[in-house]
Amino acid sequence: MVAVPRKRIPKFLTEREIEHLREGCHTPMEKALFEFMFSTGCRIGEIVSLDKDCI
Repeated sequence: MVAVPRKRIPKFLTEREIEHLREGCHTPMEKALFEFMFSTGCRIGEIVSLDKDCI
């Protein structure tokens, strides 16, 4: 019998949790990065590898 890997069900943030994260951003860069990550679903590793000249 072959073991089938279980798929993990993603945990979604509540609106209050999202607001707490937004409130924790202090600089415009932090706010922009949070909004970019939240709206696109990009991971930090993907963002780090972006070339801003290609955007």
